[in-house]
Amino acid sequence: MQKQEIQKAIDYLQTQNLQKSKTIEDLKNDSLIAAEGAAAMGYVHQGEMLIVLPDSWRASLKDGEGDLRLPVVMGDSTGLPDSVIRFMAAITGLFALLAIQLFHFNPETKENKHVSLENQE
Repeated sequence: MQKQEIQKAIDYLQTQNLQKSKTIEDLKNDSLIAAEGAAAMGYVHQGEMLIVLPDSWRASLKDGEGDLRLPVVMGDSTGLPDSVIRFMAAITGLFALLAIQLFHFNPETKENKHVSLENQE
C-alpha cells in the first residue's frame, strides 16, 4: 500500500517535471509564447499598453456563455486578402471625396418673388 502511494507520487512529479521542461523549451524557442507569458504577469514592452479585461468577461468566456470580439489592431490580420482590403480602401476614399464635394456644393440662390393675390383686380 505504501509502495503504491510512493509510486503514484513519483509518477505525478515526473509528469510535472515533463510539463515544466516543455514550458521552458517553449519559452526558449518561441518569443510569442514568452511575450504572452510576460503579459499574463503584467509585463509589457516599452510603449505597449496592457489591457486587462474584467473578471466577469473572462469568466463568461471560459464558461462559453459569450463570444467576445476584440478589435483588429495594427499588425493583426483581418483574414481578408490584400486585394479586397485595397478595393475597400479605394471605395472609402471615393466616398470621402464625394462627401467633400457635396459639402462644398452651394447652389445659386434665386430671388424669390412674392406675388400677392389680394391687390390684383
